[in-house]
Amino acid sequence: MGERVMRIPEKLMMTSETAKTSQLGPLIARDRMLQVMPNVALALHLLNERYNPKSFWKPYIDILPATFSLPLWFDRSQLELLTGSPCLSDSLQHVRSVGKLYSHLHKLLRAHGDTSIYLYSVGFYYDDFVWAVSAVMSRQNEIPHERDETQSKLALIPLWDMCNHWPGSISTDFDAELRTCDCFSPSAVRTGKELRIFYGARSNAELFLHQGFVYPPNTGDTLRIKLGLSSGEDSVTKSMKSRLLTKLDIPLSGVFHVLAAEDPFTPQLKAFVRVFTAKSEDLQRYGA
Repeated sequence: MGERVMRIPEKLMMTSETAKTSQLGPLIARDRMLQVMPNVALALHLLNERYNPKSFWKPYIDILPATFSLPLWFDRSQLELLTGSPCLSDSLQHVRSVGKLYSHLHKLLRAHGDTSIYLYSVGFYYDDFVWAVSAVMSRQNEIPHERDETQSKLALIPLWDMCNHWPGSISTDFDAELRTCDCFSPSAVRTGKELRIFYGARSNAELFLHQGFVYPPNTGDTLRIKLGLSSGEDSVTKSMKSRLLTKLDIPLSGVFHVLAAEDPFTPQLKAFVRVFTAKSEDLQRYGA
């Protein structure tokens, strides 16, 4: 795995669990959405600590980016540049979801009425919430829960999450006994050179939507395409195709992947297209 170059103790991390023991604990305890969406609870926790001038995490928060190159920050003209890409609908969905979350949390904070909460006394603003969501979306990582290693919690890991992406293999481990995030370098890093880590196997669309960048020579890249049986097809032929797809354990509609590989088409995609374009006599021959 290489030489360890970084060890970050859990006590320095901001997590979905420290959110529960913070000022926001009672608020999280009374709201089901915050309980089932730890990423949102963590974003709210981050924003509340940003407003706290004496926050334990102030040195970390102060060096987080002020803006992000995520679609959440795009204006209309920038979003229009995504026309024709599956990323457009995903980006718009992100914008809608964050808007709904903000509306829900704004009402929740007003109803809670605890003026000691920094979010309440300073003010809960949409642009600041987008900043917090962006920071968590682009930096969050799962670590094992201390009470049950089969469960996990979300964490913001100071210093480690400042590392940029580099393709390769996983170079980070979590020491469950010491409760530390350990980062290893497979090769020597010369003085003054950048230390980078592998974020994991992700498509450029995923990197774009969640991290705000793309990596052109990404060998793990995929293109997501949405396909489904035609609603305009006659009922008999459509029924035959439905039976055959069900027999092949292939969804009647859904997302399929085109790979960045010598053979870019997955067996499932090939089978779906064959059924989709098949004539009635072909379907009968296949036993549909």
